[in-house]
Amino acid sequence: MAQRGHKSVPEVIAELWELLRDYAKQETLGPLKNLTGYLKFGVPGAMLVLTGVLFLAMGALRGMQRFRFTQYGWNSVWPYASAIVVLVVAMAICIGVISRTRKVQMPNDGKLRLPDLDGTKEPS
Repeated sequence: MAQRGHKSVPEVIAELWELLRDYAKQETLGPLKNLTGYLKFGVPGAMLVLTGVLFLAMGALRGMQRFRFTQYGWNSVWPYASAIVVLVVAMAICIGVISRTRKVQMPNDGKLRLPDLDGTKEPS
């Protein structure tokens, strides 16, 4: 049976520091690099979609305000209420679609793989 080589305390501390630093880089910088692709196109795309939806809602609101019965009294509330209802329904549909989607599987090697939906691919 071979004896283990004893390391001094500074060598152990230096080795532990290197191990912790490499682990922190692997677990933080790697996923952040993968996330930049999503952030590069996802955030501006979401902002553009939000702007478009708000402009459509404002256009529909202004269009409904042109009707004569919505210009006087409490009937002026109907365009605002209908625009809010349409936006809430659209939001509920989006949330429902997002919650129904299958989760993406992330294996230990860090490569992104989509789930096998039709069952034809063998697991690797």
